[in-house]
Amino acid sequence: MLTYMAGLTDRRREERFPLAIPIAVWTLLSKPLQGVTRDVSTFGVYLYLKQPILVSTVLTVMMRMPTQLAGHTDTLVWAHGKAVRVECLENRPDHPWGVATWIEGYTFVGEESEAAHMQILEPLKN
Repeated sequence: MLTYMAGLTDRRREERFPLAIPIAVWTLLSKPLQGVTRDVSTFGVYLYLKQPILVSTVLTVMMRMPTQLAGHTDTLVWAHGKAVRVECLENRPDHPWGVATWIEGYTFVGEESEAAHMQILEPLKN
């Protein structure tokens, strides 16, 4: 496994929830990327992606948070942060890049605007 780090040590304090959630990821320099989460916490998300990104890349992740984390119902969420570690995962040919992401904040999408946000994902399904 090849790993690139942004000079950070492991300082996790929050519980991580092992969840495989389909995601779309946006960076300033790329088209939307598809992937899946490995785990989610208050300040971090570990992503499996099909394409690599660089350490320190600012990104936005769109995902549907399941009821056990969101509270009452599944909730569409935008997570805003940056990549702090990128790993080449030779044992995952479907999503060969692991990306540890530090999350600066979350935006929760209300039901009234969710349909418009979901249209963003339509082109990614192909």
